Amino acid sequence: MSLGFRSIRALDGIRGLAIILVMLVHFAIVIPDDNIAIRSMKVMFSFGWVGVDLFFALSGFLITGILLDTRKVNNYFSAFYARRVLRIFPLYYSVLIVILAASAALRHRPHDLPLVADQKLYFLYLTNWLVLWKGQWGPNILGHFWSLAVEEQFYLIWPLCVWLLNSKRLAKVTVGASVIALLVRIFWVAHTGISPAIAIATVTRMDTLLCGALAAILFRQAQTLRASNKTHLSPERWRRRPLNLLEGEMQSDLQLPWSAERVDTCSYSHTVNIVTRRSRSVDLSRSPGQQSVQRSAR
Repeated sequence: MSLGFRSIRALDGIRGLAIILVMLVHFAIVIPDDNIAIRSMKVMFSFGWVGVDLFFALSGFLITGILLDTRKVNNYFSAFYARRVLRIFPLYYSVLIVILAASAALRHRPHDLPLVADQKLYFLYLTNWLVLWKGQWGPNILGHFWSLAVEEQFYLIWPLCVWLLNSKRLAKVTVGASVIALLVRIFWVAHTGISPAIAIATVTRMDTLLCGALAAILFRQAQTLRASNKTHLSPERWRRRPLNLLEGEMQSDLQLPWSAERVDTCSYSHTVNIVTRRSRSVDLSRSPGQQSVQRSAR
């Protein structure tokens, strides 16, 4: 991650807010409807689903920042995917294997565990497509793995886009793909109605990842512009500016052809110093008439 991203401490606050929102929406599922006050609280908690969007946007911002900073290195793809594997796979597969092994050892299989026929999809990061393929989404202790599946599918392609496109075109791609995701959701709801599949399909949830990616692109451009302004306005640059202008005029007066050998800048500086010293040796107190008389006498 770039130093610029690491210095944004507000990102930790956004991550914490996203965690709280996700916890609230899960609390709303298990809290009983005892009275109107609790029901009103559950309605507010139900809006915690935006916490997942915050996670996606934050992920797109950070990961795209890493890709932008490293896209010119030779091991761009191998370094990114190796980092991704080491960061996600050990914990993910450890939890998955332990839960599935424990469920297999039980005499009576709990109803909130994934079906044996569906378990291979968890190993392939395809669980978010289960609802579309099977038409239902029941209680599942591993159901939250769908968000990791969305991210892994997205980052399977996104590094190639960052590598191929410059920042300007990449920004256009993020905007265009986000609009496509919105149109797909509208079309999907209009033809099939509201479905859990719409909420967890990669093509309909990639817009939040892309919004984070767009923020990373704009952030990097702002950093580059700020650094350029600092260089342009540096005191050393402006102290050298009069000498550079004089050197440029002297070079233009020489009218060297393009094929001529370039004259070193140091020689111009030396010439300027000589001219300056000689001009200072002239007695400016003499009038032009006195100077002409003296030249006639010589």
